[in-house]
Amino acid sequence: MNKFIVVETDGAHTKSFLYDEGAINALPPLSFDELKIQTPNIFVFSKDPTVTEWGGLGVTTVTPAEEAVYTVAGVVYGSAFAKPFAVLIGDEVVHVDNRQIVAKPGAKSEILVVADAEFLAEYSAHCKEFLEHNRFYADELQPYFIRMENMLKAEERFQSLWHTRVLVTAQSLCAKYIIPTKIDMCLGIINTIKNR
Repeated sequence: MNKFIVVETDGAHTKSFLYDEGAINALPPLSFDELKIQTPNIFVFSKDPTVTEWGGLGVTTVTPAEEAVYTVAGVVYGSAFAKPFAVLIGDEVVHVDNRQIVAKPGAKSEILVVADAEFLAEYSAHCKEFLEHNRFYADELQPYFIRMENMLKAEERFQSLWHTRVLVTAQSLCAKYIIPTKIDMCLGIINTIKNR
């Protein structure tokens, strides 16, 4: 499929992305009627199983396991990086090896990818000097990495439950590098739909 829109909603808030001939663009908040002007191909997803309809369209419920698969697909989408790493999705950690999710209970990981745009925005606002150009792979949605020693310095500078959760997770994995991203499950969903 060459042109479509993916919408993620919780019933009250939505995120929308337009896929058009290989380009992916985040859209501003738009109503269903405004979206369908761009394309009639609109796919709506929610992590909340009580959300069953949006704009007259049925909503596909995404389970936590599916969210992990879609998010990891989004993380590996724009890069050829094949070494092992871990991904933090909400409160869950999944391990990835050779671009696939693998079961590794209790495993350690040198690299922790944080799939949450707010974490990157927080760093950009408060600790920009700790963001280094991503030397592991090139991806415009994952442009930086943070060294663990700088995570510890940042923890002293500003208190945030989300930052502390990432730090504790990174420490439990013995991670040396944290890669903040602008990625969520929508990018993986787009990749799945475009290949239909």
